[in-house]
Amino acid sequence: MKDAHLKVRENLALRIRENPEMPRDIVIHLANDHERVSLPILEASKVLSDADLINIIDSSREVSKLLAISKRPQVSGRVSDALVET
Repeated sequence: MKDAHLKVRENLALRIRENPEMPRDIVIHLANDHERVSLPILEASKVLSDADLINIIDSSREVSKLLAISKRPQVSGRVSDALVET
């Protein structure tokens, strides 16, 4: 059953990753989820602010999540600095 829940969240993340109208609290929750869920959100969601991304960088030392953030189409200087400092 746990795998089914993960698969549902993973599919949700894939569908909403580029939707700028998604509620921020949902996007942040998914961005902090299992990497299969979080990576599409971290790479593409425009809902996440620089502050959100920096909080995720500071709280997660998972290399896959840091790489996903670095793959975003645009990364600000603040976010880039936070990535370099990890």
